[in-house]
Amino acid sequence: MKTSNKKYEITDIAHETYPFLHRIRALRDIGENVKAGDLGGFVEGEHNLETELSDSAWIFDDAIACGSAYVNQDSSLHNTAIACDHAYVSCGSALYGQARAEDDAYLRGAVMCGNAYASGFAQIICGPDKFKPPILSGHCKVCGSVRGNVKVCGAGAVLPGEEILNDLKDITVLISDSGRRILRGTVKDTLRPRKEHAPQKEKIQEARDGTMTGYEQELRKLFENSGLIDRPQFSGRVCVGELGKDLRVRAELFSAHVAADYDAIRLAVLNRTEGVVDKTLVRFEDVWGKRIVPGNPNFRSGVIPHLRSDYGELDWYVYHPDAADYDILRQAIGQYLSAFRERVPERSLVGSKLVYICAPLQGNVKKNIEFARQKALEVFADGDVPICPHILFSYAANPNHPEQDAKTKEMSLRLLEACQQVNVYGSVWTDEMWDEIHHASKLGIPMMTDQKTIGRTPPRRSGRKER
Repeated sequence: MKTSNKKYEITDIAHETYPFLHRIRALRDIGENVKAGDLGGFVEGEHNLETELSDSAWIFDDAIACGSAYVNQDSSLHNTAIACDHAYVSCGSALYGQARAEDDAYLRGAVMCGNAYASGFAQIICGPDKFKPPILSGHCKVCGSVRGNVKVCGAGAVLPGEEILNDLKDITVLISDSGRRILRGTVKDTLRPRKEHAPQKEKIQEARDGTMTGYEQELRKLFENSGLIDRPQFSGRVCVGELGKDLRVRAELFSAHVAADYDAIRLAVLNRTEGVVDKTLVRFEDVWGKRIVPGNPNFRSGVIPHLRSDYGELDWYVYHPDAADYDILRQAIGQYLSAFRERVPERSLVGSKLVYICAPLQGNVKKNIEFARQKALEVFADGDVPICPHILFSYAANPNHPEQDAKTKEMSLRLLEACQQVNVYGSVWTDEMWDEIHHASKLGIPMMTDQKTIGRTPPRRSGRKER
């Protein structure tokens, strides 16, 4: 059979019962236990076993990986173990005997032996202490989540949706057909003097030094300077901001399916006095769909983008979103939040409406202020209330002063949020005008212009900002 990798080949030796499966043969030494020319177990295709030369993942004996199952990161299948359906065997996991990982099971640093089954959305994950991996043996069946120092044996079972999490090194959780027990190591009986934990002190120092976590970096990419929420604040894995006087937003990366795989943004809209108003999940799959990864034979049909946490290190798995992807995600989040953003509804006003004057400022400031004033007079003559930041701030702020100009722009956006219409004037629409236009669009505020076509954007000039 044809093979496109240099790690192993898929031979013509078919499985006796399942002829669509074929044995693999090593093309070079792999790890410590596989030599070039050694025959391995059975696969359906290269998508079942990692092809990178640096990865010692292997299928031994008569073990099988088939369907969309995937074995990588130094993991191994032995004897007649099976990984099938959409099972993912990773991070040094090992299956022995007649163990079986099926459906959407996810194994990360786990050990399965005997007739153990991991089914459904089972998650078998090693805890922080890698020397105490979860162990499944006997005829146990796990359909929920197991992490850390946990042993499931005999006819023990973990039900769908159930979580057994134990990151304690000296405590073992034992689940068997006779019940569940806590096994306490005798080492805990010995009293010891207090000692400093250098790694923890380093983490505290990192926090004091302002080191940014991967979670915060991703949240800042989405919410910082995006206009989605006002005054965003970041703390660890959470971003909190404002939608108006009484509404707040809490945003966080969320794991919707597999623990430590973040595939959604969870949003909660809160009233500061009454609590939760609404909440939703913005799933990356719903926004982006599957993304093709060129040159990666393991994901020919694409991959659903998600972030993966590997003992605190957060990174995108296989596919890394680009700037356009982030923009699409921001738009999806903005569409949801726009329904809750507080502004004065037009229907609540009787008669005159508030009309925001969007016009150029920088350049010939005096001339532009006069231009905006004339447009405000036109709005006033029509019976509406002109809101003109050019006039409001001309006596208090200097547009050539960077700090004062930045405050003026922010305050102008707050004024815009209270208006029922935005009038855009001038044949040249500057970057700051476009910021106001985009902000009004997100809020669903109607816009009018005196131009038959969209105003052109002026060319950027070094050392000069336009408004």
